Amino acid sequence: MKQLFSPSSDSKAPASQEVVIPVLIVSAISALVLAFMDINRIQMVVVSIIFFLTLLLAYRGYFIFARWISLLSALVIISSLFYQNYGIRDTAAIGLVVVIISAGLLTGRTGTMVIGALILGEVVIFGFLESLGVINNKFSASNNFTDYLTSGIAILLVTILQSLTISLLNKNITKAKQELEERIKTEAQLQKRLVELNAVSGVSKTLITKTNLRNLIEDTGEQMRLAFNASNLFIAIHDPLTNLIHFPYDYKDDKKQADLPLKFGEGMTSKIIEMKKTILINRDWSTIAAQYNVIHRSTKPVKSSLAAPIIIRDKAIGIISMDNTEHEDAFTENDIRLLETITANLAVAIDNTYLQESLKRDLVIQGDLILELETKNAELERFTYTASHDLKSPLITIRGYLGYLEKDAYAGNFERLKTDIQRIAEATDKMQRLLSELLELSRPMRE
Repeated sequence: MKQLFSPSSDSKAPASQEVVIPVLIVSAISALVLAFMDINRIQMVVVSIIFFLTLLLAYRGYFIFARWISLLSALVIISSLFYQNYGIRDTAAIGLVVVIISAGLLTGRTGTMVIGALILGEVVIFGFLESLGVINNKFSASNNFTDYLTSGIAILLVTILQSLTISLLNKNITKAKQELEERIKTEAQLQKRLVELNAVSGVSKTLITKTNLRNLIEDTGEQMRLAFNASNLFIAIHDPLTNLIHFPYDYKDDKKQADLPLKFGEGMTSKIIEMKKTILINRDWSTIAAQYNVIHRSTKPVKSSLAAPIIIRDKAIGIISMDNTEHEDAFTENDIRLLETITANLAVAIDNTYLQESLKRDLVIQGDLILELETKNAELERFTYTASHDLKSPLITIRGYLGYLEKDAYAGNFERLKTDIQRIAEATDKMQRLLSELLELSRPMRE
């Protein structure tokens, strides 16, 4: 009863306004035409006024009220004509069939059965009373109860057939709606899959083109957040040297966050790294996440989450985690497969980046070693030149004094002979000293 007098109580049904208003307009115009033709003018004017009033009610959103008022008013007025004029032989009998058809359009199967039952009862009762002489009209002598019974059977058939027709139409409409919903759902899934594939393609291009590790992670995180429509998303990397978990990409509360390292072993991130297992929580998030020692990082309550480890050579080095703060069941099996594919690709890219950075460091060290070697070679060359020059000087001295020594021996100049021998001894001492110093200098090179 409350719904009957409530505006827009059934306005959510798409056919409400599309059916009720046109039927009332046609009915009102038809009644005016009959009144203009002087066919039961007074009654037709009353009916048209009622239809226009119910039309206003329908425009205001009182669809149920407008439907039943228009049907019952038309039934009462046409029944009065049926009673006042010629009974079964009056043209008002056709109006009763029109009311049944209108009931099907305005109120569906329920209205058809209710109005049909009322009209059937009315015709049978009217015929019975006329056969008893309680009701008399111009054709009462010619009217038989069987005529009313036949009309009643016809009305019953019309009611049943229209009810079956409406039921069949409703089934077809329901089936069509289901097929349309399935098609829309399938198209939405295909569209989502297309978005996911584009996301994978975009991430793959990023992984190929980016060589800087921080830029690589930031670009990957941004593309994933948009592809998954995630409320929060972060990429965490574990540094074994400091035993800290860093967050080079961290988006939550509608903005990017600074990297605030977390000690390894704390929170859900550490658990996922240790387990090396993807975790999906679609319902009762707070209770389930608490089992993994979750640390609440967002100001908004999380409804669903999905996280997967980044694994390099069977070792988890970090995770990718995303949340949805709007509704539960936000992530599907397809999302799990997609995320695991992206984490695998990201792991390969990070490993390659590590190798590239290691190679760059090795090349820098190699360059430094080459430069140091060139410097030492230059110093060695200068040292060799100096050493050879210094060693040559005592040899020249010894060679010269050996000549003097021979001359002095032939001349018998023993005084000069002693001097020559002393000079040769001094030259050999100098050479011995130079050789010792040379050995000392070469010792670091050998070591």
